[in-house]
Amino acid sequence: MKKRFLLMGATAVLVMSAVVGGTLAAGQATAENPVTAPLAAATLNIEWNGQQNISAPVLLEMQNYNLMPADIIELTNTYSVKNTGSVDSYIRVTVTKYWTDESGNKMPELDASNIYLQADTDNWLQAEQLFGDQTMNETQVFYYKYPVAAGQSTADLLKQIEISASIGNEYTNKKVQLEAVADAVQFAGANESELNAKGILASWGVAATFDANGNLTNIEE
Repeated sequence: MKKRFLLMGATAVLVMSAVVGGTLAAGQATAENPVTAPLAAATLNIEWNGQQNISAPVLLEMQNYNLMPADIIELTNTYSVKNTGSVDSYIRVTVTKYWTDESGNKMPELDASNIYLQADTDNWLQAEQLFGDQTMNETQVFYYKYPVAAGQSTADLLKQIEISASIGNEYTNKKVQLEAVADAVQFAGANESELNAKGILASWGVAATFDANGNLTNIEE
């Protein structure tokens, strides 16, 4: 019998913000109702870790900071995803970073590359790009290296935010905004590298390679 594959998982959004010359504060997090795809009794669901309902704030254990050029903000409990379904899954998180004014209006004229995101590279990887540097883009995509078992969670994605030393007065009192979306693809098993690769390619449009245990070793866009 030909195997069938679950492709897309849940979608959730977290938001946090920081102000240059102001304070860093945890924002509200929202998680939309997860999308499920049936395969017999199997379900593919994910949610932000610690997110018990869609109106609750995310617990980002942060203190207040007065941000200045070249500042580095240490992060904890930032963007961990829990597999709440019944099948093991690969998980990715897409983070969008940008500047806003004091009212929260996006300011695309301010350079998003002045916001540096430091990920936990022991557990997450980014796609290799043929052209350009993904860290310079407004949107950065991170892939968890290990299939996440049902009921388990990823490690936290982000470790630090760094503000460029080269920003000028035009950034005064502007906010750094981060938005994150998580989704998942079913893990078919360590011995099913071809099927895993096809599922990831069909769902995420990237080419994946794996080790003998089914862990992601490389992603190419």
